[in-house]
Amino acid sequence: MCYMDESKFTLGQTVMTRSVSDLVSVSDKFSSFVMKCMFRHKACNWGDLDPEDMQCNNLALEYGSRILSSYTIPFSFGFDHNKLWIITEADRSSTTILFPSDY
Repeated sequence: MCYMDESKFTLGQTVMTRSVSDLVSVSDKFSSFVMKCMFRHKACNWGDLDPEDMQCNNLALEYGSRILSSYTIPFSFGFDHNKLWIITEADRSSTTILFPSDY
């Protein structure tokens, strides 16, 4: 497990889907939320996952598998989406920020 002041993995090239990008471009509040989620992901705060999925992420750090975090988007943002996913590939070459519907 890693802590807020250390990182156990690199994000690689970070990209976002068009639908996330569209909302980031019109909402400073959402843009800030996305940045906070990226920092949480890199700090091994997996967000709103069940314990089994959190354990899978912790093992992925050790064995080099894909890492998935899920964060709840505040209802007050007024978006149709209620979850934001961040996925770092197994080889750590890239990280994608997306909505589950983009998967």
